[in-house]
Amino acid sequence: MHPLDGQRYRSGRAGVLQSGENIVRKLGIAVSYIISIMYILLLLMPAFYCIQHECRGPDLDGFMPAVLFIPVGGIATAYSLRHAVRKIRRGGSWSWLFWSLAAIFVLVLAAIALFVAIMIYMTAFHH
Repeated sequence: MHPLDGQRYRSGRAGVLQSGENIVRKLGIAVSYIISIMYILLLLMPAFYCIQHECRGPDLDGFMPAVLFIPVGGIATAYSLRHAVRKIRRGGSWSWLFWSLAAIFVLVLAAIALFVAIMIYMTAFHH
C-alpha cells in the first residue's frame, strides 16, 4: 500500500506530510486575511478622504486600486468569510472577533457584487 493511501493520518512519514499541509493551510488562511484587510483599506481610505473633502469627478481616481484588485480581493474576502464562519460554528473564546470579521466580509462582498452589477448595467444599456 502506498504511504499516502488511507494511511495519511498515522505516524511515520505521512505524519510529516500532514504537519506540512497544516502549516501551508494556516499560511494560506493568514495570507487570505491579509489580502482581505488590505483590500478593505483600499476601499476605506479614499472613501474617508472623499467624505472629508467632498470629492467629485477626477478625485474619485483614488478608488482605482480597489477597482483593479476586485478579483483578488473578492476571492480572498470570500475565503476569509468561509474561514470566519467555520470558526463561529466551532465556538470558542475568539468567536466575537470572527462575528465582526464575518459582518465586514459580507458587506464587502455585497458591495463588490453591487459594483459589478452596476458596471454590467452601465456597459450593456448605456451607449
